[in-house]
Amino acid sequence: MTRHGLTAGIAIELIYLAAALGPFALLSHGNELTDLGKLTAYQPSAAVLVTAGLVLLFILYGIALLAVTGTPRAVPLAIGGTVLFSGTLVLLYPVSAIDVYNYAVQGHVALFHRLNPLVTAPATVTNDPFVGFAGMWAQSTSPYGPLWILLTMLDARLAGPNVTLAVLLLKGLAALAVIGTTVLLAGAFADRGPRASALAAIFFGWNPLVQIEMVGNGHNDAILTFFLVFALVLLKRRHTIPAALAMGASVLIKYITVGVVPFFLLAQARTEADRPLRRRIRNLIASLAVMIGLAAGTYAPFWSGTATIERALAVDANFLSSIPALLILLLPGAASWLTAARLCLLGMVCLWGARALHEGKIDPARAALEVLFVTILAASHFAGWYLAPLVALAALGHDWWVRVRIALFTFTTTLATPIWAYLWWWNQATMSLTTIHLIVVPLTFLPALAMMILASQRSHSGAARSDARRRARLAALSAGVRNAYLTARSAVGSSS
Repeated sequence: MTRHGLTAGIAIELIYLAAALGPFALLSHGNELTDLGKLTAYQPSAAVLVTAGLVLLFILYGIALLAVTGTPRAVPLAIGGTVLFSGTLVLLYPVSAIDVYNYAVQGHVALFHRLNPLVTAPATVTNDPFVGFAGMWAQSTSPYGPLWILLTMLDARLAGPNVTLAVLLLKGLAALAVIGTTVLLAGAFADRGPRASALAAIFFGWNPLVQIEMVGNGHNDAILTFFLVFALVLLKRRHTIPAALAMGASVLIKYITVGVVPFFLLAQARTEADRPLRRRIRNLIASLAVMIGLAAGTYAPFWSGTATIERALAVDANFLSSIPALLILLLPGAASWLTAARLCLLGMVCLWGARALHEGKIDPARAALEVLFVTILAASHFAGWYLAPLVALAALGHDWWVRVRIALFTFTTTLATPIWAYLWWWNQATMSLTTIHLIVVPLTFLPALAMMILASQRSHSGAARSDARRRARLAALSAGVRNAYLTARSAVGSSS
């Protein structure tokens, strides 16, 4: 890594330190529910500073990526920067989402009140002030998987009634997951040299959205992402049963990765193509059995019939900050056909991914990325922390255009944070929900979609040029053979 990269890393750390030890310190505000706007009194100067700080973080992130070299110290510096940033942001108050408090409350009521958060809302517990830290989510059951509930119960056991400690521990777990994912990504490119390893590590571990949303806000998507990447890395090394265990764990943290499971199994079949058919079938059955067994084991303490997953299914009815939400606001009648259109789009992408993966045109990481990308585009509700697995999968892949698309997606998504925190607050009396969506949704999604279309066109034109060159070579070879034949024939005739 060059001097510019080190300077960028130091500057990133100084920005995080200023936030975590300054106005957004968790240790100062851990016993209250607040947010970015309230902590800065919604002042215009604060909005400018926050926006400028976020933009500067991405500029420094870009400089760090461009400054990666192939020196032996590049990988330790990349991982070390991730450790430093993550450790600092554990001390940051979750300024743009209180989900981590909700996690803490769910674990608390599950452990100390023997309540099942998957079917019963925490608000049913009375005379426990800890429940109040879930805010409005105290009225809701949990949309997460049973493995996550078990982890929050462990957090509750360690933290007891101390909510600040509970949040710190959950954020520490998220930090460990981000660091672990960064190490996995660096190791996945070890055979391609230190530059490729460092680049993958920095692409994920230094990404501002990953650090702010996963560690700063403590979202459980950090753990989901770790297990997903771990599964794909193990699969590449042909450790199929541990890979299936990791894949199942990812789904049982949060269900968004369930769409990756078919691609995982297809990739496993391709990975073992050199093995006898009977052994491949046996390994596929074993992988399915491991995932089903893990699901059965983690659901066992919480299963109460279909009511156990009703909250997870109901998430799709919440339309906010997404492309479908904007369509419904602009075209109220869209609700009648939107679900079918979304499922059709997702189905087409799944079929394309399965075919491309089967033919060897893409790797499992790319297949998983594209299905998750379209799942996020078609989802009724969008939030920035959904992008963490995409960043990791882009880092795990080899396509430069995909990395640019996902990095741009994280940048535009992060810019929406001060818009919701300040612009929406200042103008709630005059600005409709449709208006704010007309600002946020295009800003968030259009650049990434444009980049995807541009990359697709370049790919098709490149393929066309390649085909044209191939046809020209074949024509030249054919003409050469024909000329050689005619020359030889003429020589034989002359000799006769």
